Amino acid sequence: MMLCFALSRFDEDSTPANALPRRDDILDALTNARGLWRMNTGQSTEAQRAVKTISAVLSYRDSPTAASLDDLFRHMPGVIAPGYIDPFEHMTLDPSLLGGFGSIPGDFTLLAIDTSPFGPFIAMTSSDKVPVLLLKTRSSPGDSYEDLFSETSAAGASFAPQFVPVLLHQFQDDGMKKVAEVLREGRIGNKEHHEYGGLIFTSQRAVEAFVKLVQDGKDEKDSITNDAPTSWPHLQHIPVYSVGPATTRALAAVPQDPPLSVFGSHTGNGATLAPYILSHYREWYTGRPSLPPVLFLVGETRRDIIPKTLQDPGLPDSERIAVDETVVYGTGVMESFPIDLDRVLSETRDAPSRWVVVFSPTGCDSLLRVMGVLDPETGKVRAGSVRDGKTFVATIGPTTRDHLKSFGFEPDVCAESPTPQGVLDGIQEFMTRNQS
Repeated sequence: MMLCFALSRFDEDSTPANALPRRDDILDALTNARGLWRMNTGQSTEAQRAVKTISAVLSYRDSPTAASLDDLFRHMPGVIAPGYIDPFEHMTLDPSLLGGFGSIPGDFTLLAIDTSPFGPFIAMTSSDKVPVLLLKTRSSPGDSYEDLFSETSAAGASFAPQFVPVLLHQFQDDGMKKVAEVLREGRIGNKEHHEYGGLIFTSQRAVEAFVKLVQDGKDEKDSITNDAPTSWPHLQHIPVYSVGPATTRALAAVPQDPPLSVFGSHTGNGATLAPYILSHYREWYTGRPSLPPVLFLVGETRRDIIPKTLQDPGLPDSERIAVDETVVYGTGVMESFPIDLDRVLSETRDAPSRWVVVFSPTGCDSLLRVMGVLDPETGKVRAGSVRDGKTFVATIGPTTRDHLKSFGFEPDVCAESPTPQGVLDGIQEFMTRNQS
């Protein structure tokens, strides 16, 4: 592809006729042109492509792979203006390439650049990294999203992940007390007299609540022996179901020796985990006329796909599993989230492109409001609103995607699997498909 840039006219008195301007003059002019495109062409695709191309040319100039400046200028068809001769080939100017300029002022000249040779060099400087705004709290001690995006590139560009926390989590006293009593009284285990025969976790926050309860329980003295327990023996012989790798990693922090028996992390979502539980749980308690209930630790906001599937009235009595959903944490939007998001969007406004990754329906309205597309009167995306062409939105899965769509907003990517790799794959595919 060919881009034409309007550049400040060079000093004709110091430039011999039928000669190109000095290389340093052109490089200086390129820097000026980048600023002109930013100011004069708004957020158009042409402007963003122009800015990115100039940045690539300037970074290529300093690249150790560039043998010399002559190598750089072989990719420039030349300057097209009175008194300047193009030594490589004569070109005709397509006015449509001028973008927002429309016409060329008298004190400007034109430079045509072929963009194709510079693709590999677009990501050579940190300023050209694609910001990836992860709308979540950074996981501790390490975050797999941060690790993966920091080590990966797409369409010639590397990523710069950063976190914008959205959710405020608080433990719910009633639910926490209930689960604590279940643990303390030994009401969960693999014997027929036990009230519960398994545990289900679909969020890291529920696991955090459980870790706290197990740890607190170990610190309590036995009312009879006055000794502190070193483990919860009844937890070692039950199946613990986890919705994905992140939740499974969190379960590894449960202070239990030997560790919990965790299953289902390969499923990735509740819709897939539920039928897996039906099959696996029946085999775990084979021979029983009915299956023991499971304890499902949840937040205030959750989907009902797992309870509905396990308790489906259409299932035989011997296969149906009663589910006791116990709310152990509540979720709200952090008061600082809109301010933090607005600040980060402002800090990354000069990036040619950037991604916002949404992990939960909570806070979606704040996101759209900060992006400037939400109508405060209707609560929907403004009719005829135009996105800036540089801010792209990815969701971790269909639940969050559908919630955004309920506002009239169509995200650019919906991860096929709710994992770091799933989100990355979706973004990479989009960038490769839409690169200029």
